[in-house]
Amino acid sequence: MHLKDLAGILPVEGTASRDLEVTGLSSDSRAVKTGVVFFALAGSKADGSAYAADA
Repeated sequence: MHLKDLAGILPVEGTASRDLEVTGLSSDSRAVKTGVVFFALAGSKADGSAYAADA
């Protein structure tokens, strides 16, 4: 799957090329590696957008 495929069904923000290959999804910034898309989710204890730079 490519980022452009996700962008067709989810709100995707950022400056990455839409042609990047996506190999996984994660809401845990510590688990993000090359090819993994980070989803910043708002929770009851933390807001995932605070960890976007770490991802």
